[in-house]
Amino acid sequence: DRSEDTAAVASAIRSLYLPWLENAAHHLQSLVKPTTTQIPPPPHLPQDGECILFADGLRFDLGQILLQTMNQRSWQVDSDWQWVALPPVTATSKPAISPIAKTLQGSASSQDFRPEISASSKPLTPDRFASLMAEHGIQILSRSETGDPKGKAWTEFGDIDHYGHEHGAQLAQQIPSQLRALINRIEALLEAGWTKVHIITDHGWLLMPGGLPKFTFPKFLTETYWGRCAILRETSITEAITIPWHWSSEVTLALTPGIGCCRAGTEYAHGSISLQECVTPSFSISLGLPVSTATLENVQWVGLRCRITINNPVEGLQADIRRKPADPTTSLADGGKVISQQGKTSLAIEDDRTEGESAVVVLLDAQGTVIHKQATIIGGE
Repeated sequence: DRSEDTAAVASAIRSLYLPWLENAAHHLQSLVKPTTTQIPPPPHLPQDGECILFADGLRFDLGQILLQTMNQRSWQVDSDWQWVALPPVTATSKPAISPIAKTLQGSASSQDFRPEISASSKPLTPDRFASLMAEHGIQILSRSETGDPKGKAWTEFGDIDHYGHEHGAQLAQQIPSQLRALINRIEALLEAGWTKVHIITDHGWLLMPGGLPKFTFPKFLTETYWGRCAILRETSITEAITIPWHWSSEVTLALTPGIGCCRAGTEYAHGSISLQECVTPSFSISLGLPVSTATLENVQWVGLRCRITINNPVEGLQADIRRKPADPTTSLADGGKVISQQGKTSLAIEDDRTEGESAVVVLLDAQGTVIHKQATIIGGE
């Protein structure tokens, strides 16, 4: 029975993974607990021609899988990582990395981990988020739009976090398709003309088949609580981890210890301190250098001088004559010469003792990589 097989696998995973995850979370929390200092993540500010792609819940390990796939493309990819704003929930941490972060503030009366707009003291709703972005000259693109690549843009994509909250451990089965869809979205934006796509995310998450351990905040201590975090009443004292809210030090947060969750049976959650929730990846992707289509068209010897003509010349190409094509130290033509804009050059062989020997004419790109080669006899046959 398939359901029995699934249950057996889930039980085996839980027995190994739960104690390891619990211990790792407790260890990180013990390092964080003595200090209330937070390292705020920098807001991401796009330049003209750049698009920010926000992927909710792109955990660090998923980011590394994504990176492997991106590196197989002809893309230039720069990767980085950062700590999230606490608590690691979308309402808090997404605005903190957005281009409008400096226009926001926290309120001591906040009940939903959401900042407010500094100029109006109004809560940051999705509509107000979009309006602020527009005021800063940033296009908001739907999942299928590519916008004007001459400007700046923000777009959101992916359902990792949504699916995790809805379906728990079944999220694992959806990860490959989610990452493929993200790759396709990046590709569409680059092909539309964006010079750079920045991928950012707000938080990671914990996933445990069978549910995370139950933890209970006494109701009289908290104003409000979510899965792994709560806002404390002003006079509350608790054994839980307490830290100031990212958006206002006047608000004290209580975070569940270890991998505890306030809701029984919850398999997917985030909001407290663990590496899985708090360390996130970021990437900047651009199209790589165009692949040269240049080839050797004609190799003609006049004595010990070799005249070379190529097809489809581009800037930075060089030609050389070597004994071993991939080894520049075997050059017989003093390291070679640059190809002219007309696609021509000539190389002289100084050592006449090599006449009649076998060699290879190589065409090199701007990075010195051999892109075409042709066997030859020095001096001609």
